[in-house]
Amino acid sequence: MCGARHAASQDLVELGRRSDGLCFNFNAPNAGASQNHIHIHAWVQESLYPVQHCAQAPPAPQRGGEGDVRTLECGAHLDIVSGYASTCVRVRGGSVAAAGAAVHALVRAVPVHNVAVCGADVFVFLREPGTELWAVGGHPAGGSEGGGMQASAVRGSALEISGTEMQGAPVADGLKLGAAQLLGRFVVDTLEQYEAAARAGAVDAALRQTGWRGDLRALLDGLEVE
Repeated sequence: MCGARHAASQDLVELGRRSDGLCFNFNAPNAGASQNHIHIHAWVQESLYPVQHCAQAPPAPQRGGEGDVRTLECGAHLDIVSGYASTCVRVRGGSVAAAGAAVHALVRAVPVHNVAVCGADVFVFLREPGTELWAVGGHPAGGSEGGGMQASAVRGSALEISGTEMQGAPVADGLKLGAAQLLGRFVVDTLEQYEAAARAGAVDAALRQTGWRGDLRALLDGLEVE
């Protein structure tokens, strides 16, 4: 969506607000995009995604303006989704134009990104360049010991993450990480990928490594919304 018309972000916000039970999402180049042009995906959403569960947690307390919530002059709110494995900002509230302007400002600031719209909430995943593909046997760094995910025992079903921090673990060869994975349903294409992703901590480690490594609070404080 970076480089697109400002109206494209507003259109995506409006689609979400007018469509119950659908998830609309966008993958930027180098962030899971399957085609080299602007397009969105949509599918029926039957239950909340892990990132939505994480976003329902109370926001971090405000401390001298350095908390996890920003309210823009246009009326939209920007929430850092704390505790989630990937770097994510939820845009909520305000008019369609206001929320669309906030989304546009975020994706313009970080060109490698994914956007997912679930109803009135827009989840913007900010990505570190070069984190689109993963290899079996790779050991991403980062994370700390904690609770883990529970993978479905049924082959072909989506794997879900808990959002808790885990030790680095191997992930799947050639698996392109897009919005479908960053939402927390770790969709895979092959049995090899499934087995790699089902290892304890693998999903959290994969998503954590996609996260933008800049100063997120500073980015939100200085965000230029047109």
